[in-house]
Parts: sequence; C-alpha cells; structure tokens
Amino acid sequence: LEVWVDGTFVRKVELAPGAFRLSDLPAPTLAGDATFRIRDALGFTQTFTQPYFIGAGTLAAGVHDYAASIGFA
Repeated sequence: LEVWVDGTFVRKVELAPGAFRLSDLPAPTLAGDATFRIRDALGFTQTFTQPYFIGAGTLAAGVHDYAASIGFA
C-alpha cells in the first residue's frame, strides 16, 4: 500500500491479507485528497482517492487554537 496526501508520497506499508487500519497520517492542510494505491501479489494495482477535511473539533485534548482580527469598515 502506498499513501499519498495532496500529491506528496507519505508512506509505504506491507499489508497482510484482510482488513487493515491506517492512523497518524500527516495532513499538511485542513482539507485535501488522500490517495491509496494497492498492489496485489499478481501485480495488479488499484487506486482510490478520498477527500478529507479536518475540523476544529479534531484538535488533541489540551490543544487550543485561537484567532483574532481587527479592521475598519
């Protein structure tokens, strides 16, 4: 399995047959596309692209994000 995030290669994983779970994938932006390329034992390749979105509610426990803006109308 090859994993690409926003067109950048991030990980290659050898998988055993059956279900699998990926975690800790880097997300350089708050929204984008993750592409997964799977090659089987016979050399056939399947590619899947999945859009992702990271909302403010996904910050780790104890992490805060603040913003302030000042302007004139």
